[in-house]
Amino acid sequence: MDAPVTVHEAKTNLSKLLARVEQGEEIVIARGSKPVAKLVRFQQANAPRKLGGDEGLVWMADDFDDELSDELDLLGDDDEILEVAWPPALARHVAEERAKYDVPDESGAVRPAESGE
Repeated sequence: MDAPVTVHEAKTNLSKLLARVEQGEEIVIARGSKPVAKLVRFQQANAPRKLGGDEGLVWMADDFDDELSDELDLLGDDDEILEVAWPPALARHVAEERAKYDVPDESGAVRPAESGE
């Protein structure tokens, strides 16, 4: 990238600057000594996105909006997280996902992932 061109130079030589940009050069336009704009080659936008491309990648439990049990108590006397009651379908899903990785179980023990995955 060459030295910035002034606004006056850009107005006077726009066609020449555009030819340089078409060759891949980026042109900085300055007002005085302060850069204020950049001429860059226009890149055509990608094709319009198709809706539904992530279908099947998002999972939501059937009971995601069920009422939580009375056992849910997030903040105790010492503002510690004590217990979270998970909807059953979500609890099953989390257990299945944990089985894929080396993660601590409820007791804090780390167990290796099952081989073959």
